[in-house]
Amino acid sequence: MPPSKSSFRQQIGFATARDGVKIAYAQSGEGPPLVRAGSWMTHVEWDWQTPVWGPYIETLSRHRHLVRYDPRGCGLSDREVAGELTLDALVSDMECVVDAAGLERFSLMGSSQGGAVSLAYAGRHPQRVAQLVLLDAFVRGTLVRQPSAQKQVDAMCALVAEGWTEDNPAFRQMFTSQFFPAGTREQVDAFNELQRKCTSAEHAVRLVR
Repeated sequence: MPPSKSSFRQQIGFATARDGVKIAYAQSGEGPPLVRAGSWMTHVEWDWQTPVWGPYIETLSRHRHLVRYDPRGCGLSDREVAGELTLDALVSDMECVVDAAGLERFSLMGSSQGGAVSLAYAGRHPQRVAQLVLLDAFVRGTLVRQPSAQKQVDAMCALVAEGWTEDNPAFRQMFTSQFFPAGTREQVDAFNELQRKCTSAEHAVRLVR
């Protein structure tokens, strides 16, 4: 279990998306509101306790009212989610969170797949987004950018389906190496374990596809 950090405080709440899916979100810090879009593998209860995201979250919370959330299928949000995992559904997750948190206008930060969600949200609700920050984000998925990568994606999904819940982190290490190629051993081990806590093998495959 990651060590406790008594200096950090957050409040966890739950919002309901348009289709009834429960979305978990966390609030911390004081100051101008900043929403971090949900992206690949998050867990609002565990993220801040890891050496990967902990310092990052605490730093953002020092001068901001930080709102983070777990997209559907991840973390403390509903894990068993029916239907196709669409961009509209992921935008709906953000919409219900910012409404539940009572945010009228805020800065929005999107990284990885959260970039596409942030751009879509900003396009639909421009009056609510004061600033938009994109970090290592993308608009189009791998197979749109590079259709020839289909076999690679299929192989990745097969590995995830077979090895996601294994005690041996070799399968999850494939993703960790992409996100943190220069990570320390402590960070790598923490992210390998965090991925398993964040979602099921079945939902991880849906996210990849």
